[in-house]
Amino acid sequence: MNPPAEEVRRDIKNLVNYVNGVENFTGNLENLKTLYWKIILYMFASPFFARLRYFYNRIVPANSSGKIFPMYMILRGGKNGGKSLIVETVQQLMFNRTLPCIPSKEISPSNFENFKLTIKGCPILIDDATNRNLQYLKDIVKDDYILISGKILDHGTFIFTSNDAEQLKQEISKRVVVFTIKNSIDDDIATQRDAALKKLRDEMHNALYRAYLAKIARV
Repeated sequence: MNPPAEEVRRDIKNLVNYVNGVENFTGNLENLKTLYWKIILYMFASPFFARLRYFYNRIVPANSSGKIFPMYMILRGGKNGGKSLIVETVQQLMFNRTLPCIPSKEISPSNFENFKLTIKGCPILIDDATNRNLQYLKDIVKDDYILISGKILDHGTFIFTSNDAEQLKQEISKRVVVFTIKNSIDDDIATQRDAALKKLRDEMHNALYRAYLAKIARV
């Protein structure tokens, strides 16, 4: 929790270089950078969501609903938008490694009951979810009361990426964070960029995140 300042600065430099390295994408690049920073902040704060949700539940108004410290994020948009890469990059910054991904075929209410109880304090990627996979999401995101009643204070969060999900039912959208990435990159450039980003990500560690946690602990 007390990383050397030089290592923190190195992580910051590499992260800024990653976010700024979007020059080959189509669309509004400043919006894409802003979106990346929102994803980063969500993931950095996500290990605290379980505890925040539990204590907020004591004071929440009876008619309240919606995204209060939401456990779920959906990143949607066309292929080659960098959706999975940004999630894996932030995992690297948090844990000094990327984490195993849940296959989209595992999206079901019964499976998620297990995931909610066994995945502790970290944001997990569910990659390439289709509209067919996401049809179960309504039942998954609505049934989280067992976590609060069971005083589960360390459950994880779940980030779905999808090339689909253009239309989400209100019972889903009001309980999740939804970001739409409208940018993309050509296949050949994406292959070259992936190699460069992998090299950059290999130079990232978790000094910045340890410093972040230390500041949070002092608040």
